[in-house]
Amino acid sequence: MRYSLMYMSSFRFIQAAALCASFAGAVEGVVAQPTDARTQRMQKLLDQLDAPSWIDRDLATLELARFADELSLDDLENALLDPTLSHEQRARLVQACLVRYAALPKGGLGVAFGTVRVGAVEVQPIENNPDFPATALLIPGDAIAMVDRVILSNSSDLRAQILSRLPGETLPVTIIRNNTLIDLDLPLGSYTKLAGPAILDEALARHALELRWARKGIVLSQPDEIGTAINQDQWALAAFPVALKADPQNPGRRYPTAMISGARQSVLAGPNTFGLGVKTWESMQIYLERAQEVSKQILRLQVQSLDSTLNVFELELSTIMSQLESSTTPEQRSQLTLRLEQVRAQVESVQLQLGALTTEQVEMLDAPAIKTLKPELPTSP
Repeated sequence: MRYSLMYMSSFRFIQAAALCASFAGAVEGVVAQPTDARTQRMQKLLDQLDAPSWIDRDLATLELARFADELSLDDLENALLDPTLSHEQRARLVQACLVRYAALPKGGLGVAFGTVRVGAVEVQPIENNPDFPATALLIPGDAIAMVDRVILSNSSDLRAQILSRLPGETLPVTIIRNNTLIDLDLPLGSYTKLAGPAILDEALARHALELRWARKGIVLSQPDEIGTAINQDQWALAAFPVALKADPQNPGRRYPTAMISGARQSVLAGPNTFGLGVKTWESMQIYLERAQEVSKQILRLQVQSLDSTLNVFELELSTIMSQLESSTTPEQRSQLTLRLEQVRAQVESVQLQLGALTTEQVEMLDAPAIKTLKPELPTSP
């Protein structure tokens, strides 16, 4: 109870301090600060994100997220490019960006979704709606296959692409209409004017923000995960003390506590509330089997995406061939021929990727579970 009261008091202190900072900022903001002053303020807050006191770090995060009016989302995003940021600074800065993004005006297309599959998200435009000019360019049954020449996985993917842009910007799409591909630049209205807008949960907001960052050249590194960048030996070294290694010859032995996260799973190796612990070798084996299942799922999705991309490109080839047959000028035929060669090169590239992934998938699906975990039994003398 004492801890809870202390926590509540600390949180109220943070709120009060942040409000004071906002009032002070409002007074200072009567006169526009020079660029160098804004840069100094940004650097001060970035340094505070890594301060020894967690209260100072939280205050700086709140200031960046809500109260530093002279700093824009663009300023925060540019700061993410600093390679000297610590993990703490970067994680808190990303959270501040999410809060700023949530308050930012966002684009809206003005459509409902019909049948959805990889590479074809069917849209039903809202008729006669002047708030969403893109609806005049779409007809019921159109399926959006790509945005910025990137295949769509599902309707959430399309929503994120739309929400990552501001009202008034355009969404470059490739649609499937009557078995023909058409490239369109769809002007966006405002998300707030949608009759039934999708809930902007954190996952969707983060996806949209990452798409915005990708267009700005901001790519954040992802933490290493079991099954991708961390191998079995590294996992075992982190999970078990050197003197207490997991023993394949004694799978029932139990060891002290360690928590290892990765591959969207967590394993607790050690005493539970009754002090009994867990069988560490078995837990590691189960953990890595889960990691292998995650890798299989990722491979399946990659194969599905490439297969849909190939179908779209082949449809585009057919569309270009039809246009070539009806073209009337040498200039038009030259442009179509050039585009035809470009799409053929894309088809060949996707076919190569698909072939490599399919081979890898077959090998993984046919492989016995976690070969590396099979203990080497001692041989007879």
